[in-house]
Amino acid sequence: MASVLAAIVSLGESLYEHYKDRPLSAYMLLVLSVGAFWLGTYRAWEKKADELDQEKARNAKPEIAGRVVHAVVRMFGSSRNHGIQTPTCDIAIKLAITGKTAVDATLKDAELLLEAAGRKYIGQRLSLSRWDMYQYSDRSGAKSEKMNDLIASITYSNPIRYRIASDGWLDFLVEGLALPEADMPLRADMTITLVDELGDKHVIVGKDVVMRH
Repeated sequence: MASVLAAIVSLGESLYEHYKDRPLSAYMLLVLSVGAFWLGTYRAWEKKADELDQEKARNAKPEIAGRVVHAVVRMFGSSRNHGIQTPTCDIAIKLAITGKTAVDATLKDAELLLEAAGRKYIGQRLSLSRWDMYQYSDRSGAKSEKMNDLIASITYSNPIRYRIASDGWLDFLVEGLALPEADMPLRADMTITLVDELGDKHVIVGKDVVMRH
């Protein structure tokens, strides 16, 4: 197609040089009109082809979407860093996720960025054990839920699939985040980055998430 377009441009230049000082005949006007129409059609086709290629490239990779379901501060403590006592906390986050393309995906890691009270905190991912439980209450009374590790539970036999919901927990150790005053909720903006087996990253954002403790 590029060679055809180059030929048309060359022909147009030749015609211009030949007829620039002469009145154009009806035949030449027809030829130029057809050429302009063809050129416009070709450019529209080329743009559509580029869009289809981009869509095909996107669909060749997994794309993961999700939301934060729960966030729980499981433990507060402190650590000594360069001789200074620093508050630390263990934060477990439950995610609901699904695939946005028809390519299955598995996970190999996750990252956490917290923003609270104008400060940013980086979470270090920890593994959840099969004994970890989340206990909570709702209108029907006290309940408990097994905290399945999201990374471990997403496998090749149980991948993230297109438009099929999966859920699981991620656990992070966060340094510097202090417990708020009594009876005050701990709120934060969360950016969870899931890293799939191909090394591609998928970002899930939770705004003003209340972390129960």
